[in-house]
Amino acid sequence: MLNKIIIQGNLTKDPEEFKTDGGTTVARFSVACNNKYGGEEETVYKDCKAFNTKAEFILRNMRKGSQVIVEGRISQRKKEDRTYEDIIVSDIHFAG
Repeated sequence: MLNKIIIQGNLTKDPEEFKTDGGTTVARFSVACNNKYGGEEETVYKDCKAFNTKAEFILRNMRKGSQVIVEGRISQRKKEDRTYEDIIVSDIHFAG
């Protein structure tokens, strides 16, 4: 099975930092991506999480509006009656 996603877009706000119970650094951020269908354009928002050194890089270097290319895998989590999807970042690049 293959679970890989690549998106390009802009950070919607500054990345947020938090730590897991084990002390792992996590960067959480959202990327706005534009999809074009025929003559119409739609913006979708993808929530992303990065861990350890990737998280530290993102927290140091990226801000709201940064244009990025994110590579990763899709992860789902359930909370109460809702299912949330996150992209778990394996690589990130400046695109601007």
